[in-house]
Amino acid sequence: MIVSRYVGREGTLLLLLGAFGLTEARANPSVSFAIPLGQGVGQIAYVRGSTEPWGPISFCVLESGDIAVLDAGNKRIQVFNKEGSFRYEVDISKASISPVDLREWMGVFALLEANSSPNSVVVVDKTGTVVSRVDLPDNLADLSRALRIGRGGELLALEAGTWIHPLCDPSGASLSLSAMAQRQTETALQYGEPFTLAAPGGQVKQTVTASKTGEQYEFAIPGGIGGVSPLGCDRAGNYYFVVDTVSGEAGAPISVDRRVVKLDQALKPLGFAKVDLSNSVVTSTRTLDVSADGD
Repeated sequence: MIVSRYVGREGTLLLLLGAFGLTEARANPSVSFAIPLGQGVGQIAYVRGSTEPWGPISFCVLESGDIAVLDAGNKRIQVFNKEGSFRYEVDISKASISPVDLREWMGVFALLEANSSPNSVVVVDKTGTVVSRVDLPDNLADLSRALRIGRGGELLALEAGTWIHPLCDPSGASLSLSAMAQRQTETALQYGEPFTLAAPGGQVKQTVTASKTGEQYEFAIPGGIGGVSPLGCDRAGNYYFVVDTVSGEAGAPISVDRRVVKLDQALKPLGFAKVDLSNSVVTSTRTLDVSADGD
């Protein structure tokens, strides 16, 4: 299954838990709930300034199965269960200026900060207290970046498209700026086996290769525009990849057809889901997540 986020026209944030994969059967194939807009408990803020209104920047599925929403407009993290009931909130007003992504990491929250100088990852506990801060190199300043957790529990930064950058080791110690700036050619996400992903950049096809077996899966990208990003991995070791497909004559972008592809440990396809993010202005690496049990 896959968790997706859509921005509704009537002032609600919809969280949809939809059935994933063509080979899976579920008694309850999908669940959705609406979060009202506002500043109160269990409400999400939209900021209306000189630009287009913007609101929730990211979300992630916690180990408990709850859903944490980065309510940046209210400077807090709000946590809901899968039925949409409010559970608790974390005040981040004193910890972060402009967070763009969050991950549960070592029992706390890691926030990717976009407007500090230098940009950084701020780690806060469930009271909003800053546990640590990791300054990032200049090449990780782009707003399309996202956070991931590595197989050994290390903190990673995902560069839109393909590349992974290590930020902290499994103990939580930050790496040097030069080490962070390096793009990893091989990586493994939490619960998953190591893999390599072909370099992006105008290729019509990209491949993901299992490091242990050499097995490959090929992603077709019509028009040669777009990219493939690792979304996550479940406890069974199945990987999920976001494919941004742009179609058009001579590479001219016409429409974006995003899909999430599910692969097993041998990189055999288990299914895919089309994702409609037409109402979202946030990159797909932060509007999609997969839980440890494959939801």
